[in-house]
Amino acid sequence: MALARVWQGERFSGWMTNMLHNFGDTEVRDLDAQTFDRFTASQADYHLSTVQGRRMIAEQYVGVPYQSLDEI
Repeated sequence: MALARVWQGERFSGWMTNMLHNFGDTEVRDLDAQTFDRFTASQADYHLSTVQGRRMIAEQYVGVPYQSLDEI
């Protein structure tokens, strides 16, 4: 249970870091830098300019809900 929450936090942290920061890479995941920058800018625009996107960031930032022991 706790490990799943930890990995969700790690995933969110990596995603947010890549979305908000340019590390100057010339290629990322088989994409050239310009394409990757446009991709992340598009993500940032959606997540920062829509209620749904801001809600997702807020929920992930504070942590995913704990799983009830009944759900295990």
